[in-house]
Amino acid sequence: MTENLEERAKEAFKAGIENIDREEYDQAVHDFSQAIKLDVTFKNAYYHRGRAKSLLGDGYGALADFMQVLELDPTDSDAYIALGLLHQITDLGAAERDYSEALKFDPTEGMAYRLRGIIKRKQGRLKEALADLDEAAKYDPENPLVYIERGSVKTMQGEASQSLPSLAQTKAPSHFKEAIADFDKAIELDPKNAEAYFNRALARARLGDTQRAVRDYFEVIKLDPKNVEAYYNRGTLRIHAGNPQGAIADFDKVIELKPEDANAHLQKAYVKAQIGDFDGAISDNTRALELIPSDDFKLIEMAYNNRSYAKSRKGDSKGSKEDRSLAFKAQCDNIIPSARKAAFGNRRAGMEALMDEFSRDLDEFRKRKGE
Repeated sequence: MTENLEERAKEAFKAGIENIDREEYDQAVHDFSQAIKLDVTFKNAYYHRGRAKSLLGDGYGALADFMQVLELDPTDSDAYIALGLLHQITDLGAAERDYSEALKFDPTEGMAYRLRGIIKRKQGRLKEALADLDEAAKYDPENPLVYIERGSVKTMQGEASQSLPSLAQTKAPSHFKEAIADFDKAIELDPKNAEAYFNRALARARLGDTQRAVRDYFEVIKLDPKNVEAYYNRGTLRIHAGNPQGAIADFDKVIELKPEDANAHLQKAYVKAQIGDFDGAISDNTRALELIPSDDFKLIEMAYNNRSYAKSRKGDSKGSKEDRSLAFKAQCDNIIPSARKAAFGNRRAGMEALMDEFSRDLDEFRKRKGE
């Protein structure tokens, strides 16, 4: 009788795994629940039910299942990693502790080092992050995400060096070169990884290697044709490279993909003014003013100043003067802080980024386990 129950539990578990592979997560939860009903000590059934629940967005249910895994086996490093992936959405401190627990029971767990390194990077603990990512590269050397993350930390170190007194700034190029080497490795391992090309473009631009940075953005766009940031950044670089028409084409693409992007209109207006298309510059600055949030006084000031310049070049002295006055008013309004709203906006953007990261890391975790 007991053997029959165990066999039925294994069959239900197998069905659950197959349904996860088919992305039938509701059915997978049902299958794993059946397995647990037949065998309440079936650790892997709790674990994979937690995975299925997390993929359905049921964070609390997933958390309960992973905790049950640890009740059955307090040394299960995979369960600690899974908990960390859930915690890092809202509580980086708890996630870091989870990854540290995973490493306590499996000191060779490359993914735990990488994920803990990401947390330290977000908190600005760059040296500690680099130490974790070096360990991740040691134990998980074929994972392109390790090199992307380590390269990102080195890029941040370079940016930090650039903001220091002149003597310290001399270290910045070496940081960027090391970052590029990491992105090169990531691309070698995964030639279709748009994130690696994107980050390498950022590092190359920091080094002043505009031509190669632009080439990298071409690769990003080939792999990810709807990457708004890639078009925007390439457009900005094309301005400096003396390719105004290419820049305008890129900002047009940003506007096509993200019509409410005021910055793209501002950049396009700037380029048009530089090439003497003052009517176009006035039109784009006007559109930007329609899109800029009413409390973003710095952008409002910029748009009015830019439109004032274009109007003056067209001989519209009155219109130019009116825009200068409106720019000055925005400058005065900017003195009144709007930090609370800005902080809320940053939190919202940060949460969206965290959810994207969670999805990526959960998917990578699943692939790593060969499931």
